[in-house]
Amino acid sequence: MHRRHLLTSLLVGPLASMFSRAGDWPWFLGSARDGSLEVQVQPWQGEELSTAWSIPLGEGFSGPVASGGKVVLFHRQGGDHLVEVVRAENGSRVWQTRLPTHYEDQLGRGDGPRATPAIAEGKVFVTTPEGVLVAFDFAMGKKLWSVDLPSTYAPPKGFFGYGVSPLVHQGSVLLNVGGEGAGVVAFSVRDGKELWKASSHQASYASGILMRLGAEELAVFFTREGLLALDPTKGTVVHQMRWRSRQNASVNAASPVAIPGGVFLTASYNTGAIALELRESGLHKVWSGDENLSAHYSTPVYFDGHLYGFHGRQEEGAELRCVESKTGKVKWVMRGTGCGWLLRARDRLLVMQENGELLLLKADPARSRVEARAKALNGTARALPAFVDNLLICRDGKECKALKLAS
Repeated sequence: MHRRHLLTSLLVGPLASMFSRAGDWPWFLGSARDGSLEVQVQPWQGEELSTAWSIPLGEGFSGPVASGGKVVLFHRQGGDHLVEVVRAENGSRVWQTRLPTHYEDQLGRGDGPRATPAIAEGKVFVTTPEGVLVAFDFAMGKKLWSVDLPSTYAPPKGFFGYGVSPLVHQGSVLLNVGGEGAGVVAFSVRDGKELWKASSHQASYASGILMRLGAEELAVFFTREGLLALDPTKGTVVHQMRWRSRQNASVNAASPVAIPGGVFLTASYNTGAIALELRESGLHKVWSGDENLSAHYSTPVYFDGHLYGFHGRQEEGAELRCVESKTGKVKWVMRGTGCGWLLRARDRLLVMQENGELLLLKADPARSRVEARAKALNGTARALPAFVDNLLICRDGKECKALKLAS
């Protein structure tokens, strides 16, 4: 593991950006990029939630994002990818822009967008499954610039198209592009020009996050090869570690998770999980294994010494688990859930299962406690929901809903 210099503290944590405000959900995993929302969600009565609005939507796995009372949706209808903005209060359209597409998934897993957009500095950034990074004006929807990643950097073709969500930080858009000498590339928010590029790590399906490791603020990626942590302003590699399956037909898809003193990685395909601790000489393994919390695609959430997430392959019947972050000890298992996504609302968990059922759990390592449940979506839910002004905005391949949650 390469170290640039010794670190003087063992502080760690995800970083919210100066461009986000309270109540916004401007990018993948929310403002703090860790799936958390700083509100308390109360258990609801019965098995139905009140719907503030619902609108038709095309296919895709791209999650909604929101800022300033407006929601960005990214989906596909026919021969177009659609980027559209609606009002969070009622779902009425503000603008819509079409991007013509001929993308066809080679394994038949859907032809819609995979990556979640990002909102920052008055712009919306999307990455298409073809591998094109596009910037739009957030207010009016005008296309500002685009970069064709395959044509520019020639990365190897992924199994399911390109699926990395943009990571925006202080005037730059960072992506795990995956090209030779261009594993991670930073582009100017203003005009899309390359600012720096680093490593040759191939692209995964995990989106990068900003994290404080010791005294440094780093952009941390779980690439196809493993961990890659860089200085987000210069591209200097600070940490790197190989962590991937021996199977070529495998992907890394869950984003890195900040844990006290280090970072947590998880993958499926007989790879497993690893907890790393930052010491003066670099990152060191605390524990690892394939029987603890091996996530296929969903990023776990951390709370109060424990990790909560889905363990197991999506097609083989995953289960929800609580794992002690210091030891990897499995504290409890909830079987029969299948895969899905988690958000943490203080000491509670919002769990959106793939079958469209929403659960509210107490984040309690002693036992799994379902406090409320409701049928949120009728179709398959594989997109990360957003939480804005007490509304859970979620989607499947046919509609987007805003559900009212009491806080």
